[in-house]
Amino acid sequence: MRRFYIMVAMHANLLLFQQLIKKLLHQVAMQIATLPKTHPLAAHVSKAAKKYIKSHRAPLHELLHVYKIDPRKYEDIRPIRTRQKWTPRYAIQIPANRNLALEEVGKLTQGTRVHYDCSCINRKINSAAVMFKQGEELCVLRKHIGDEYQHTVYQAEVIKLTLAAKLKERERFVEATIIGADNQAEI
Repeated sequence: MRRFYIMVAMHANLLLFQQLIKKLLHQVAMQIATLPKTHPLAAHVSKAAKKYIKSHRAPLHELLHVYKIDPRKYEDIRPIRTRQKWTPRYAIQIPANRNLALEEVGKLTQGTRVHYDCSCINRKINSAAVMFKQGEELCVLRKHIGDEYQHTVYQAEVIKLTLAAKLKERERFVEATIIGADNQAEI
């Protein structure tokens, strides 16, 4: 009977009971470890994760040490919140599909253009922006952000937009500026 249950569970993409319990315990441990520092339990969690005591261990000690979870290794990423009636200072336009986006970019062949990108090579995160005028390269800005363990790609995405804006700022006569983004997190 047990073998039949295992076969049915595998075909139904279900976890066995022991695996399900381990998965749930790991999820709980991660949720506890990523509590904000202002949470009343955060100090207790940090203290329990620092040292595995020999006697009088709480379930929290066991949970954090079985899964080797240290809350100090996780970074706080605070969400940006805006009011409901907030509107951006600039217009945001997202074309319906790729062909429309390419068509709109094709209309912008004259004048000054800024191309930018970010990358993670050899575990180092970098951003760069290049300004072209009439197809000729004018200026390049590069920024080494740091190690991938200390920084996120989203930080690089925002920095590349900043570099593009700095290059556009160097232009003397600008009627309108269009900065394209290839990542929704940038917007």
